[in-house]
Amino acid sequence: MCQHFVTHSYPNHVEHAVIRERDQLRRQEECDLHTQEQQRERVRNLEQGTKAAEYREREMLTWIADWDEQMTYKNQQLKRRNYEIELKDREIEAKDHQIYQLRKELYQACLESQAFPTDEATSSSEAMEVACDCIESHEGRKATSGDEQERVKNITVSVAK
Repeated sequence: MCQHFVTHSYPNHVEHAVIRERDQLRRQEECDLHTQEQQRERVRNLEQGTKAAEYREREMLTWIADWDEQMTYKNQQLKRRNYEIELKDREIEAKDHQIYQLRKELYQACLESQAFPTDEATSSSEAMEVACDCIESHEGRKATSGDEQERVKNITVSVAK
């Protein structure tokens, strides 16, 4: 009887072990499938995230390139404008030098013609005014109004003092 019981229960015990092993394998397969699905989902998310990041990076690079192009254009405009200003400054300096030379020549011409007396105390601006008045009078552009003639006399007298 004992033997019958053992033989009879042995297959039952093996059957339960096989069922447990199958259940365990099935659960492991389900777990593996779930893990694989999670991994696939992570890969998809990473790919989408990577694509989104690449898209954002392209957008940012495009924006930077556009901004750089605009700044380069503005920089070129500023350089052109600075160059134009520099040219104007040179023209003004050249004209100032010409004016200085002409005034110097006028002053020298008046000195040589002794149109007005010189004095150490005479300021250069007064001397220039008198020299200019002197040249105007030599060119036939004498002052016609009494006030203008009086001004020339006063300058001449103040220069002489």
